[in-house]
Amino acid sequence: SGRAQNTDVRTPLLVVAGEAWSEVTTGQWVSATGRLDPADLGDSVAGYVRPSGAPSVVAGPGRLGAAAEYVRDRLRQACVGLPPDAAGLLPGLVVGDTSRLPTDLEEAMRTTGLTHLTAVSGANITIVAGAVLYVLTLAGVRRLIRIALAGAAVLAFIVVCGPEPSVLRAGVMGCVGLIAVASARPSAGLPPLCLAVVLLVLVDPWLSRAAGFALSVCATTGLLLLARPLAAALGVVLPRWAALAVAVPLAAQVAVSPVSVLLSPTIPLLAVPANVLVAPAIAPVTVLGAVAALTAAVSVGLGHLPVWVAGWGLRWVALVARVGGEIPGGTLPWPSGLLGMVAVGVASAALVIAVLAVPRLLRRGREPSFATRWRWLWAGAGVVVVVLVVLLGSTVTNWMRGWPAAGWVAVACDVGQGTAVAVRSSPEGVILLDAGPDPEAIDACLRRLGVERIDVLVLSHFHSDHVEGVPGVLRGRTVAAALVTPVEQPAGEARDTLRALEAAGVPVVRATTGTGGVLPMAEYRILEPSRTAAARLQSAGEGSGEGSVANDASLLTWIRAGEVTIMSLGDAETAAQQRLLRSLAADDSVGSVDVVVVAHHGSATQERDLYDTLSPRVALVTVGADNDYGHPAPSTLQMLDRLSAVALRTDLCGDAAVLDTDPGDGVRLETRCRSG
Repeated sequence: SGRAQNTDVRTPLLVVAGEAWSEVTTGQWVSATGRLDPADLGDSVAGYVRPSGAPSVVAGPGRLGAAAEYVRDRLRQACVGLPPDAAGLLPGLVVGDTSRLPTDLEEAMRTTGLTHLTAVSGANITIVAGAVLYVLTLAGVRRLIRIALAGAAVLAFIVVCGPEPSVLRAGVMGCVGLIAVASARPSAGLPPLCLAVVLLVLVDPWLSRAAGFALSVCATTGLLLLARPLAAALGVVLPRWAALAVAVPLAAQVAVSPVSVLLSPTIPLLAVPANVLVAPAIAPVTVLGAVAALTAAVSVGLGHLPVWVAGWGLRWVALVARVGGEIPGGTLPWPSGLLGMVAVGVASAALVIAVLAVPRLLRRGREPSFATRWRWLWAGAGVVVVVLVVLLGSTVTNWMRGWPAAGWVAVACDVGQGTAVAVRSSPEGVILLDAGPDPEAIDACLRRLGVERIDVLVLSHFHSDHVEGVPGVLRGRTVAAALVTPVEQPAGEARDTLRALEAAGVPVVRATTGTGGVLPMAEYRILEPSRTAAARLQSAGEGSGEGSVANDASLLTWIRAGEVTIMSLGDAETAAQQRLLRSLAADDSVGSVDVVVVAHHGSATQERDLYDTLSPRVALVTVGADNDYGHPAPSTLQMLDRLSAVALRTDLCGDAAVLDTDPGDGVRLETRCRSG
């Protein structure tokens, strides 16, 4: 609606919503009101909608969609009575429904490389179709009818899971897997795989940019090309069943590693052993889960028996994930970007070559003794360790000393008396909140973190302790965009900073309330100043040397990175903090936050009601040691203590990292505090 006209459009939009939308199901028609933000060039959607409340259901999902939701709901009901881990895992393993998966278990599965189990993949469909074919073969059903019924089972499975792109990909990849399994040649599945990739990309060109699609194709390729040769090689030193159990996850892992390291610069060291341990339970649990879904659709009581039997296998999967998640060093930090991709590719190739060379190194026609088998196992392990150490270099050293922390979400850099906070926003990039006063200090911090790209540089205002580090940020890095306050005060610092950004070819946006965007791993929004407030402050600051004008023109930035919410208050003084408090009262989409970057380095000028509203669990105080301003003020520290917020001071802790959220313990932190 606009200018007294209504226009019907069919435009893809992504709704970025919270709990109020948790009950929306696939296929429903809903009506909602919200703020519309443009998408970046190259996104698969035209824009993003941030709704202001719960949606109104206009129409149901239709008969087919309603039937699918009915089956999913009955399966969830049949899981009632199982332990929470098992009750959350079964719908995830069978139909990709992770709505009831405990958050701590989900994190443990991520650490141990088991998250693929709860994402519908070709393996799920292969298991279901294979079970149907097996039963029909035992029953003596004719071949053409068996294939037709197996195809019908796959279509029904896709409908129940929901016609999401990932499920459609899994359907095609599952069919490819069936073709490969039915073939006697190791590479027989490659032509169908190539055909499937071409067809899928033609139907949905955006898949060419989808990480999930790349991972799916790589994993399938690895299984087709490497699983059988690796199993044959490992069979020289292991029993056949054990060799196959190791070869399958190993083939998939080495194939996906060059892609996965671009998404998260870590190597899950426990992925292969964890997948080997859970492998015996996956197929029976998946089949039992499918049976439970069918029987529960008739009667929830009938579904209890297969669910109860499957529960024992689910307990084992959860146990492996939780124990593995507690093992120190379960994930290995790895270089990010192109270097990391090449390094892991070389390491993976070296590992595969070492394994495949085992039969040639042993004398043909002679069965190796038990002692010989173990010697080769230890030798292979030694080769892998040497390759990793050589390739990782300084990264291994950093990991051993515990910094930087793997999987960090935000890091407050120690740049002296100034502010610079990096928030992870993409596999290679960050949102950088200010640049500090020293180019060398911010450059060193970003190098410690392995940051090669700045997705968004947010310069809250033009005081030197926030912008003079910009040359260090630009040193050897790509800066996609810079957001600056529209109030160009102090004029000299503003002029120099804008010239430096222009010379580097960085697009500059004068940001006000509502400016924001969505990145692969984060979303951000400028909450203050509004255009009206910015115009008033610019007018008040012209010809004036007062620092409060520039401070109150600070960009106040809200960020959600993963499960962590962050509010950066720049150098906002009382007037700006009061404006933010009023806007928060009118917009309940922000609410409390996990982390607040304390205003003006912890000065005494703080609006207590604002901090009460934000109710942060962690307060980052970016301040220089032995500064002349008395920062942070004792009154500010007392206020944070009253809120039970953990205050991390860069003058005492150096760089301070926020890792992620833990449902039981709150936000996880890592620092190198010297005292306090």
